[in-house]
Parts: sequence; C-alpha cells; structure tokens
Amino acid sequence: MSRCCVCRKQIPRSVTQSSRNLAGLTDPEGSQCIGLPKTSEDAPGFAPENATGAMAKVFLDTDCAGDVFYVMHPGKRLGGRLKLRSVTFY
Repeated sequence: MSRCCVCRKQIPRSVTQSSRNLAGLTDPEGSQCIGLPKTSEDAPGFAPENATGAMAKVFLDTDCAGDVFYVMHPGKRLGGRLKLRSVTFY
C-alpha cells in the first residue's frame, strides 16, 4: 500500500495567481526525517493530511527539530493554522 502525506503550501503571488498549491510525499521512508520541498521559514506548509497507515510527527522546523510539533494518527487531517516544514513517520 502506498503511503502519502499531503500538505498545502503558500507560493508567492509573483510566481502564481493562486496562493495555495498541493504537495505530496509518496511512499515516504519510515523513521527518517523528510524536509518538505519548497517550504521555508516565511512560507511553511500547512493543513497536512496523513493518508498513510503510520503515525506521523510534523514539525514547524526543518530537520524534524525543535519543540513545536504535532503527532498525526493515520487518516488525520489538520486545519490551515498548523504550519510544518518537516515530517517523520513511525
């Protein structure tokens, strides 16, 4: 079964007319920190969805570091207020 995590990310309006874009990870490695592509301190990902069969821990900081994180159960969706830049599955 494929494992996937989806989050929305903000794109500067100078790049596109839409302020939202979907990004996803397909079959992410378990127990490894994954930095979410095209996210930054100024434009983190938001509104994650854990469409995997594994638990996910999403972090505001890169490299799955810092004390700001949220644990997501399989199938869980979170709102746009939750910001993230890295994730690990376990």
